[in-house]
Amino acid sequence: MYRSVYPWVLVLGLAACTRAEETEPQTAEAPTPAAASGFVSIGEVPLPSQKAMPHDIVAGTDGMIWFTERRANKIGRFDPQTSTIREYAIDVPRSAPIGIAVDDSGNVWFAASAKGYIGMLEPGTGKITNYGLGDRAKD
Repeated sequence: MYRSVYPWVLVLGLAACTRAEETEPQTAEAPTPAAASGFVSIGEVPLPSQKAMPHDIVAGTDGMIWFTERRANKIGRFDPQTSTIREYAIDVPRSAPIGIAVDDSGNVWFAASAKGYIGMLEPGTGKITNYGLGDRAKD
């Protein structure tokens, strides 16, 4: 599974450097890692939020690619099958999400570095539950 994730890491990194209205999606052929043969298609998918500042990325067990958007205050999900991005807004302003993980149930966890809490996103409902860290957040 990880082999199929690598091209999308590159794609999201490239898309983060541009504004959506300034670029047209492009496709190029690039060689796969040396252990594999053939070619893969690498495309660029601009992020919906301008200046999103994506930071961390993880692949879920279902093949979805999850990432944090620090400035946009959102969690993003990229579907490699459809090349679509869905964003989940975080209800605590200026949380600056950083770090991301997906548990065995498919819940997406992130750290709100500017507000001192851990968030859990339930993708099916879009609900985010916040777990405060109290005084420990100052460390």
